[in-house]
Amino acid sequence: MLTPIDTGSLSVTSKRLIFDGAHKNVALRHSSLLGVRVFTNGIGVEKASGRSPFFLFNNDTEMIAAIISAAMANA
Repeated sequence: MLTPIDTGSLSVTSKRLIFDGAHKNVALRHSSLLGVRVFTNGIGVEKASGRSPFFLFNNDTEMIAAIISAAMANA
């Protein structure tokens, strides 16, 4: 079971993913990411090193994963 550690917003730019959380902010460069996994309730972002984050979403997980994958491919 996953334990939520923060809530906030996720932005996708041409160079990175930016999580702006209530407690912590995280920026992940696309070059450090290996892939995106789609789940029914969110997406998992696979990193080359360290913990791979999971982002919980209420809907549109496939569309969000497609946007992140396209940004990674064009980085």
